[in-house]
Amino acid sequence: MNAGRYIFSQIVDFLPKRKFERIMEHRTKNKVEDRTLGWQLSYWGQLLVLIFGQLLGCRSLRELYDITTAHRKKSFHLGFGKEAVDRNILSRCNTNRDWHVFEEFANHMIVLAQEARIDREF
Repeated sequence: MNAGRYIFSQIVDFLPKRKFERIMEHRTKNKVEDRTLGWQLSYWGQLLVLIFGQLLGCRSLRELYDITTAHRKKSFHLGFGKEAVDRNILSRCNTNRDWHVFEEFANHMIVLAQEARIDREF
């Protein structure tokens, strides 16, 4: 039941999280950067923050940080995690993490969208 849930969290329910986790584990299985640096923001949380910023039309990391700071009490219910999103951590995640994880997931989502539109060209 969706009563009392934020629209963003309802939209996120359509994303295949297990597929994303499999892609992430496959791409990062030989990398220890996330384990050694003690990231407070998971790959999934980073993806959700970036999607949230994209939907709101954020043009910079500072603007995204300001919006997530304004919603910090709701960050767990939006799916970002228990901690408020920190600009430094988000910047380091965007800089140091393997962007191929997000690219492969986006390609998977495109394939799903194309399969859903079999009657017309995508």
